[in-house]
Amino acid sequence: MRKAKELRKDVEELAKPEGRLIGTIGHDNAKEFIVDRMCEMGLSPYKNASFEMPYKMDGTEFTNIIGFVPGKSSDKAPLLIGAHYDSVIAAPCADDNAAAVAIALASGEELMARAEKLERDIIIAVFDAEEPPHFQADTMGSNYFHTNQMDARGVQSAIVMDLVGHDVIIPKGLVPLGGIGASLASSATKSLLFITGAESAPEMPSMFEKIGSPRGLRLINTLNDYVGDMSDHGVFRRNGTPFLFLSCGRWEHYHQESDTPDKLSYGKMENILKYLIQMTEATASMELTNGVTDPDNSLKLETESLKKACSPFTPLLLKLIGLKGIETRKDIDTIATALMSTGL
Repeated sequence: MRKAKELRKDVEELAKPEGRLIGTIGHDNAKEFIVDRMCEMGLSPYKNASFEMPYKMDGTEFTNIIGFVPGKSSDKAPLLIGAHYDSVIAAPCADDNAAAVAIALASGEELMARAEKLERDIIIAVFDAEEPPHFQADTMGSNYFHTNQMDARGVQSAIVMDLVGHDVIIPKGLVPLGGIGASLASSATKSLLFITGAESAPEMPSMFEKIGSPRGLRLINTLNDYVGDMSDHGVFRRNGTPFLFLSCGRWEHYHQESDTPDKLSYGKMENILKYLIQMTEATASMELTNGVTDPDNSLKLETESLKKACSPFTPLLLKLIGLKGIETRKDIDTIATALMSTGL
């Protein structure tokens, strides 16, 4: 499995100072690197003979880059792992979203070595045009893929990543600790990973129970409604496809020139990669129910993950926001509001 130093090398290849704005040399160079990596690891092109799936809208040319790992059955709807590769500004944009692209590519490499055990094909989709002004427009790469490029099998489920390269720093003022307490709290929050979408299929929470807690990460399962369709998972959610969205949230370098490769946590990225492989293998083996999104599907999973992620600071956190426990949807609503108010 790809290690932290290898993930860093891939991020540094993608996150150059000139950025990856559509129509620029930086964008072309990133596209070439992604295609070369897919060839190198032995993925199959999703359609025809090329990983590049170009499209043109409103006079602008775009390119989704799509390959797949062949599983046991090509008749079953494939699982999709997705991340976008364009940048919002002419800057490295390492966390947004070179880190997720590096992990997605590494997952394809690892899954190729396990292909004979996979119940279905696994699509590795590196989407174009996620950033404004294309965000949630018809030109957005994931939207275009779903409407115009996806084959008749559709997608069994989608696992999408965005902003997965950084440590989560405890918001100032949320937990007013000093000295050793502050150091412990900061250490605990660095490894946080947020996952939305367990509510998107009644079978999804059982997948998390099956694979257990991730090593080296503090996982918080939460409703997508709390953050909204902030990335490429949105089109799958809107069309009733079960999905999972992985993110470490926004941070001080979000959409800034300061989002550079040296600021990322590559050990954390390696842990996310390992957990992504576990989620992919487990989910690919399941039969999921489409179009049954219900907050009650994931309530138990959310409460348990919050308690575990916030331990040993749960009592203090509850006291600060005026709760007696974490048991109901209303309790989680209150915690989510408090966290979102800090800018996460």
